[in-house]
Parts: sequence; structure tokens; C-alpha cells
Amino acid sequence: MRHRIVRHRLGRWVDPASVFEALHRDSPQAFWLDSGIEAFDGVSYIGASATWVTASVADSTVTEHPSALSVPGTIFDFLRGRIRVAPGSDGLPLGWVGWFGYELRAQTMAAPEGTAVAVRRSRHPDAALLDVDRIIAFDHARGTVELIAIAEREYAFSLGEIKKAAREMGFGDDWKAAMERVKDSYVEPGKQPEMIRNLARQAEDFFAQHDWVTIPPLAREDWRMEMMSPERQRLNPFFLGGELIQVSYPTDEMTHEEKLMSMRGNNPHFSHATVFHELNPGHHLQGFMAARHFPHRALFATPFWSEGNALYWEMFLYDHDFHVTPDDRIGALFWRMHRSARIIFSLNFHLGRMSPDQAVQFLVDTVNFERANAEGEVRRSFAGNYSPLYQAAYMLGGLQMRAMYKALVGGGQMTEREFHDGVLLGGSMPMAMVRARLAAIPLTRDGPAPWKFADELPAPRPFPVRR
Repeated sequence: MRHRIVRHRLGRWVDPASVFEALHRDSPQAFWLDSGIEAFDGVSYIGASATWVTASVADSTVTEHPSALSVPGTIFDFLRGRIRVAPGSDGLPLGWVGWFGYELRAQTMAAPEGTAVAVRRSRHPDAALLDVDRIIAFDHARGTVELIAIAEREYAFSLGEIKKAAREMGFGDDWKAAMERVKDSYVEPGKQPEMIRNLARQAEDFFAQHDWVTIPPLAREDWRMEMMSPERQRLNPFFLGGELIQVSYPTDEMTHEEKLMSMRGNNPHFSHATVFHELNPGHHLQGFMAARHFPHRALFATPFWSEGNALYWEMFLYDHDFHVTPDDRIGALFWRMHRSARIIFSLNFHLGRMSPDQAVQFLVDTVNFERANAEGEVRRSFAGNYSPLYQAAYMLGGLQMRAMYKALVGGGQMTEREFHDGVLLGGSMPMAMVRARLAAIPLTRDGPAPWKFADELPAPRPFPVRR
């Protein structure tokens, strides 16, 4: 008898864990071949069967279930007449799925003449296989392509906005030429610390005019500043923040070209959109609150919360016209395009579709990076100090927060201050848990319910065109 494969492809990604929970939680004859947590590629399979077999080496029998009919012989004898490969199966694990135990060595290993391989009777079957005629296949590469599509959509918005700013500056749609002028606005050596302090105060004063989030007075005063060494800047060409904001800027050990690229890449307009990301209400306020509320939740730290929350504030302030001049908007959009590009180049690198050199060129072409800064960014991404999803977590975590804001604040369940303070006071945790905590969504022992946040995102808000 010829077997025919019937396929049906869903148009969306479904989490394998939620499928197994819904279909096979209580099934003793189910299997789940998993590609791993947060897999980027490969295929996971879930299936079950009403019939299965077990084998006993000691008794030299194979037992069919649920009939419990036993036949003499080895599991290999049994399978030899029952293996089937259906046309079009393409390697799908249809047919017999299961495992062989160690005791089968007595039936597969040769022994010296006059001796026998010792057989140990186990409390488990020596082989067990399901006769599978239907499965669910989860293509993780296709799931990742969905994330890349989100990044490309966000990049398209930023590209439209940056062209508007370029036209205001008299460059038409040549946004790269406009950005070059912005890069040349760098301050002279020695003035960078003063500029950083002034930009931090400007952002805090802007927040003080609105009822958005609580920034305690002490949090405005207890941060410090340090200039990064040339060695550190080769991995981190921009700021790093927290209680200590670490600033990239030229040092006397650098070549003239390295100094110029550092100054151009850390100009006031680029910095206008990142100082508050690193200090208040970004990483510094995160650490300030975490040290005082639920410090044990540091065990559950994730970049989707820390970097996503800081990136969320970049998008939030763009929505609320913090960046009024076209120069400042180009600085903000440089970073927004960068966050989208991080998803694209980092996931494509881990999927084997983009080399480090191609990733550098991608940043130069699509975000107009200084080449030395692009090399530092790519070096930082793939040096092994960050998890594979870390760079994607900035934009994806920020979008998750935007989806929560739309549901909870836009839906009238919380005020803006209640929402933002609630995220910070709760501490670091997976974003689905933040959502469950703030929205009072019931939890099971298996954690929060699956959440397809991209379906709930608010539309990005374009800056008003000046007439």
C-alpha cells in the first residue's frame, strides 16, 4: 500500500510548547523532538500515536500495544517488514519514532566465539517506538523570518521620517548627505563630558514637565561619568550606561582617523537620543529601582526588559516631539534605524546568511555608520559576550512595551505614570510576565499565555511636517 502525505501550512507562527500543552499534555504516547529554546533554525516535531511497540532483549520478544500481543524476535526483525517511506515525506518523521536502549547491544554487537554479550533486564523497555501517521512540524527559520519582517517594517518608517528631515534641511531625499552634516556638528575635544551632562539635564527637565514616570531626586544626582579606553571603544563605539555612563570619545592613543570617526559618531544630535537611554529614565533608573525593589528578580534578567525598556523611551520621546529640530530627529532616527538593522544583521548572521564583513557593510549602507563604528558594533555583537538574541532584543522588547502601553494605557486601565512606574518597580523579567503582572492575567504553572505582540502594536507616529 502506498502512503500519501497531506500537508496544510499555517500562515502564522505558533509556539511548540503551547501546542504540546493543548494537544498532548496528558497523552502517554506523544513525542516532541525540539530544536531547543529560542532556536533560530531547524525544525521541531510534535506528534502522537494510538499504537506503539516495545521490545525486550532478555525475552527476545516484541510486544504490540495496546493489544499486548507479543511476537518472538528482535525489534529489527519486527521493523524490517514494516518500514515505509511515503512519497513527498521529505524526511518528516512519519512512521516509527522512538528510542533504542543500551541493552540492544546484545543483538547488534559481535561477541568472541563461545561467549555472549551480557544482558541486563531493565525496568524500562529495551526499545519503544510509536507508529506515527500524523505530526506537526515547526520551522524555526520561518518563525525567525517573521521577526526580520518586523524589523524591515520599522526600518521603512524610519527611512520615511529621515527623508522628511533631510528635506527640511535642504537636502531633498538625500538623507545620507543630511546625516553627514549632522555628524560634522561634533564638539571639540574636552567638551564631551559637559555636553553629556547638559543633555541628561535637558531630558530630565522634559520629563519633569509631564506626568509620565517617577524619577526620584537622588536618581538625578548619583550617576557618574567615565571616558572609555581605545580598547573598549573598539567593541563599544558608543555609550554604555547605568550608574556609570561610559562615553566614547577620542584619546591620544588613537590614530587621527579613529579620533575623527569617534567624534562624528558621538555628535550632539546622535547623543540627544541616547543619553536618556543610558541614564534617566533608561538604564540608570532601571538599576536605581532594581536595587530598592525586588532585587531577587535580577535572577531573571533579560535584554528584552532592560534594553527593550530603554529603547521604548527613545520611541516614546519621538512620539512626543522631544526631537524638534531636523538635526535632532536625524540623530534619533539614526538610532531607530540602527535598532532595526541589528535584528536583520544579527539574525541573518546566526542563520548563516550574512558574514561579519557583510554585516559591517550592511550597517554602512543602510544606517550610514562610520566604518570603524560599524566594525566595533559587529565585533561587539559576535565576540561571544552577548547571547544570540541580545541585539534583536532592543527593538523587539521596545515593541513589546509599546503593545502593552496601547492595551493598558490606551485601554484606560492605567495612567501613563502607573504603567511606566509599574514596569520599573516590578524589576527585570520576561516581557510576557511583565504583561501578565500589569494586566493581572492569570498564570499557570507553565508560565504566561502565548502573546503575539506584533498584532497589537500601535502605528508609529510620524513627526508633523513643517509648513
